[in-house]
Amino acid sequence: MAELLGPWSDGHTHLEQRASLVKTLTDTHMRTIVNHQSAKEWQWGTQHLQGLAKVMRSFGIHPWDSDRYLVSDLKTYYQQADVIGEIGLDREWTTIPLAIQRPIFIAQLQLAQALQKPVIVHTKGAEAECLTLLKQYPNRYYIHWYSAEHYQKEYLAQGYWFSIGPDVFYDTAVQHLATQVPIERLLLETDGLTSIAWAHQQNGRAREVSPADWVATLADMATFIAQLRKTTSKQILRQVDVNLKNFLAGVNYY
Repeated sequence: MAELLGPWSDGHTHLEQRASLVKTLTDTHMRTIVNHQSAKEWQWGTQHLQGLAKVMRSFGIHPWDSDRYLVSDLKTYYQQADVIGEIGLDREWTTIPLAIQRPIFIAQLQLAQALQKPVIVHTKGAEAECLTLLKQYPNRYYIHWYSAEHYQKEYLAQGYWFSIGPDVFYDTAVQHLATQVPIERLLLETDGLTSIAWAHQQNGRAREVSPADWVATLADMATFIAQLRKTTSKQILRQVDVNLKNFLAGVNYY
């Protein structure tokens, strides 16, 4: 069934320097934002992603890496990137104190404003403070894989884009968000094969994943969200592709 559907889009993914996933991008003509979190990843992407239609590239210091890098040392990558991110604040999945994360986050928000580039935001356990900072630096923001039960209304009120991740099949907070995001701001994302495998594990269905799971997961997510929103998977896939294109409006494709 998956091969009969489309168009394919993935608002946020990690290729993990795997050539097999570049082939999937080529074969499916997928519209996507490929995330890079280091100079090494950026250089790999420069080598492998040039010439791919509808592929955009993001670069940012992830909150998990905020004790390793300085924004001032990486400006060349921000300048080359289409999108800044993923960047943000995290209290749950890292032990790095917010006192270290916060100035890195703010510096990247400021730089994104100066460069006039859209931003992908990661927030976990720091939703209130993250939202406060986003309001201080108005921009085009995409909140990726938001899974908190609280502050959904407050974030939605700002008109940001939101992606739904592979935990939508079992996480009630994500399911609720999937029904509340205005259809023109809804995106799908896998966050990469490692995240797909993580979602299977959290759902009690741990198994190995392969490049074929990328498109299959997007198809299954579209079907599930369509049921929640009482529409069709084809309509969801078409709409999220348009939405991702609109989020990237003004950014030149390769």
